[in-house]
Amino acid sequence: MSLSSYITKRVAFSNKKSFSSFITKLSIVATALSVATMIISFAILYGFQDAVSQKVFGFWGHIRIKGYENTKSSIAEDNFINKDENLEATVRQHNNVKSINAYATKSSILSSKTEFDGLLMKGVEKNFDTSKFKTFLTSGKWIQFADSGFSKEIIISDYTAKLLKVTVGDKIIVYCFDAASEKTRAKNVTIVGTFKTDIEEYDKQFFICDINLIRDLNFWDSTQIGGYEVYIKDLDQLDDTKTQLHKDIPHQWQSNTIKEEYSNIFDWLGLLDKNKYIFLIVMGTVAIVNLITCLIILVLERIKMIGILKSMGASNNTIQSIFVKHTLLITFLGTLLGVIIGLGLSYIQQQTGFIKLSNAEAYSISTVPIKILWWHIPAISIGTMLVATLILTIPAFIIKKIKPVQAVRFD
Repeated sequence: MSLSSYITKRVAFSNKKSFSSFITKLSIVATALSVATMIISFAILYGFQDAVSQKVFGFWGHIRIKGYENTKSSIAEDNFINKDENLEATVRQHNNVKSINAYATKSSILSSKTEFDGLLMKGVEKNFDTSKFKTFLTSGKWIQFADSGFSKEIIISDYTAKLLKVTVGDKIIVYCFDAASEKTRAKNVTIVGTFKTDIEEYDKQFFICDINLIRDLNFWDSTQIGGYEVYIKDLDQLDDTKTQLHKDIPHQWQSNTIKEEYSNIFDWLGLLDKNKYIFLIVMGTVAIVNLITCLIILVLERIKMIGILKSMGASNNTIQSIFVKHTLLITFLGTLLGVIIGLGLSYIQQQTGFIKLSNAEAYSISTVPIKILWWHIPAISIGTMLVATLILTIPAFIIKKIKPVQAVRFD
């Protein structure tokens, strides 16, 4: 063991109560809190982006294929296209495609005994992949499709149920306007379930039904649909998959990613990336100031020791290495403790969701989400250690200016 390592061990693990001992412990705690805060904050940020994105994708898929309409809003009734089984087979052959489902939408009015509300019907087929949507169900069950005709079962949002003053099992009326005959058509339906996505555009403007109900209201045949929604496997290849699918569809159709359809939501999520870097700078600054303060105090309180070592022939580099190793030890212990705290609290929140959000509609989620990426922990830990290493040059300037005679007499 070298001289600097031996002295560092004695100084760092001394049981003697001193101000530097207090500062050492305080610095370890401060470093741990900085690291834990960064881990938790980044986990919440990525979790929030992922949770909201998955809700949007869960409701509409990742890519929508429909007839070309230049100026149509994403929240509007779709014109029909003809179902193409050959196209469906071609789409399924793409490596990144998980499933393709037909859908249709139609403007309508839901009316209970006392209230009414204008909504957009979203019709799905019997083979619709319900794995994503069932996570939104808050009560009741999924639609039971009829072997012939159309199912009279619908699923409405909790918001709509509260507005119409209805619950699961109640019967209500769907009114739709038929442009061809210029007449209003009505159908009696039964509420079999309620859902909640916490996304205002969905909860306030949609309900789910059998696509054959829309076909009946529109006088469509079994080959006519509003479009296709495509689910993919790897979200990182979303744009590439959309480009590939666009080559396979008829020229009068269009394929858009949901990010393009609901750009306002994803632009909002993109703004969080800027906040990520701002937060990183703030927390990094706090950690740097903390370590610099610790270093200066440690050096000033050990001036007598520095003077004695210099008078015994110790070089500036040897003395400096004592404080470098001491500070690195503080940083290592603080980082390790911070990782344990950060991961521990993140895991508890991930498993229990004990931290709730009071305004779920504003954030599109009801509990604080957590998502830790594989590179998340090493990046923060290594980054903290690198920052500590860079600022460890500070003791060199102080130690070089200390004279042995003055240092020994220092009190």
